[in-house]
Amino acid sequence: MNKVEHVIKFSIKIKFIIGIALLVGLIIIMNSINTSLREESLLTTSMDESGLLLSSTLAIACQDPIISQAYESLVPYTERIIVGGQDIQEIAILDIDGKYLAHRLKNSTESLLGELIAEPMRKKIEKYETPQRVLSDDGQFVDYISPIKVGTSKFGTVILRFSFDRLTDAKEVSRHHIYLIAMLGLLAGIILSIIMAKVITKGLDNLIEGTQAIESGDLSYRIKSSSNDEIGTLAHRFNEMLDALEANNQALDRKIFEIETLFKASQAMNFQSDTDKLIKQILEMAGKAIRAQRCSIMLQTGMGTDELETKIVFGAESANTASTPQTAIRIKSGEGVAGTVLKTGNSIIVNEGHKDPLFKSFDTTAEFEKSINNLISVPLKIKDRVTGVINGVNKLNDEPFTEADQRLLEALAQQAAMAVEHARLYELAITDGLTKLFIHRYFQGRLEEEMVRARRYHTACSLILFDIDHFKKFNDTYGHQQGDIVLIEVAKLVKQTVRETVDIPARYGGEEFVIILPETDAKGAHLVAERLRKTIEAHDFQGQEQALKVTVSLGIATFPDHASVKSVLIKKADMALYECKERGRNCSFIYDDSIADKEQA
Repeated sequence: MNKVEHVIKFSIKIKFIIGIALLVGLIIIMNSINTSLREESLLTTSMDESGLLLSSTLAIACQDPIISQAYESLVPYTERIIVGGQDIQEIAILDIDGKYLAHRLKNSTESLLGELIAEPMRKKIEKYETPQRVLSDDGQFVDYISPIKVGTSKFGTVILRFSFDRLTDAKEVSRHHIYLIAMLGLLAGIILSIIMAKVITKGLDNLIEGTQAIESGDLSYRIKSSSNDEIGTLAHRFNEMLDALEANNQALDRKIFEIETLFKASQAMNFQSDTDKLIKQILEMAGKAIRAQRCSIMLQTGMGTDELETKIVFGAESANTASTPQTAIRIKSGEGVAGTVLKTGNSIIVNEGHKDPLFKSFDTTAEFEKSINNLISVPLKIKDRVTGVINGVNKLNDEPFTEADQRLLEALAQQAAMAVEHARLYELAITDGLTKLFIHRYFQGRLEEEMVRARRYHTACSLILFDIDHFKKFNDTYGHQQGDIVLIEVAKLVKQTVRETVDIPARYGGEEFVIILPETDAKGAHLVAERLRKTIEAHDFQGQEQALKVTVSLGIATFPDHASVKSVLIKKADMALYECKERGRNCSFIYDDSIADKEQA
């Protein structure tokens, strides 16, 4: 499944910056508009108050000249006002009929003196009994009109026309100032929003970094957050989630490891029938599974006994190897850790090592025992019967053994106990109780298999049949017990001489032995026979005051050179053996047709 990469196109930080900037900008713009309108209103009100006051004052000043008809004295008034008023564009003093008694335009010599005002305007000003503000039709000027009254009698009208030029200029300057302040405020708002966004979204950035770390498989990542707000709480919950996830992942890895270990152990046990090799494999797997520096397996010395004996040790001589101990340690039921496990059938973990009161010390292993820091011991059980104990010593990196180690070792021990029991029963079924070589029935089956295989792959398969010379006389002289010792020792020498996993040695019957040599021709079989003969001849057999000596005679026959049928091959090896006896014994002989001719004669 293709992975879809999620790209952040519009991050929360950008949204936050834009949002704060817009909010600050909107506030500043609204405030600026409000300030501008207020300033406009103040300027307009100021001009209105000034215009109305000036027109009212002039109307009062004009009362006496108009009543006395001294109209020429009104002209200086207009001159002084037009010159002194920056906003005044026109001044007019009218009589009751609307006739201009005085008139002056700013920056102009033109005058309407003596003329009548326009009729619409005359009718409009007749209505005003108090000072009024009137906007011109084109909206460019404002007229301040004040009636000239004495009591209730009206004698004329004063009209002052103001322009908006200075007001407009003041408004423009005010606007520029407001715009500048707004821009500076907006810039400050953006900078502030960036700083706030960086501070507020820092926790979110850490969360994103954490999710990326998890995606890459780093479950050890933790978010560092000192804030006590919602993001700090989220970071804390995120770290708790990582703790749980890491713990679950470790537990899952452990489960997978246990399943893999048990599966490999099961496979190994299914394909191994040799009890000693099986025990070594089990011990090696157990040692690696619980990461112990050293492991050992102890089995009961006999069926139903209350004593354990060390059979195999893992890691004693070198790392990752199992071997038979030079000195077997025996522990009785209830003694020490292993003895307690044998007695109770329950596993024990001792993380105090040799200092634990339950630990039992032995003189032969006193030095090694001082190095034991921790120990785990689990029983090998067949149903409810304890048949042995698996021990693990000193977990790597000075770690203590845990319940998980115990659980895994118990599962291995359960499989191991069944496998060891099955292998033991199978071994009892196919091996001779005295010599521990394969029995006659097993030999017959294997010889048939090896001849079929040799026929299929066009290879040779040789057979050596031998017996101990004058063995009946040996038994009569030294007794059957001494004879049994010789048979046992000869069997051991045979195992040491042949190829361990290739050749098949068996007890043929009585003092007769047989060896199947797959993929070996007659010449190679003769070399093996001679090596075995010389080894037995040179061996000192104990049991008497002085060492005893025996010799053997060995007959050799090879498939397909001498026979293509099993029974014939055995017969010809037997004929070669008897040829050795006729030649004086203590020798080996390869079958040839001259033997058959001799028998027929």
